[in-house]
Amino acid sequence: MTSTSLTPEAARAYAVEMHGEQKYGTHPYVHHLDAVAALLQPYGDKARVVGYLHDVV
Repeated sequence: MTSTSLTPEAARAYAVEMHGEQKYGTHPYVHHLDAVAALLQPYGDKARVVGYLHDVV
């Protein structure tokens, strides 16, 4: 993945793949990631990318 292809949508897809079947309570883990990305939306796309990837490490 290059910096030019690192869109929020690409980061979300990668995070969903990496988290697999992991749950956030009773929800799929992406529920948490979408909430974090929504909170970061006012700060732009780079912040949303960070939000989607913050738990992948």
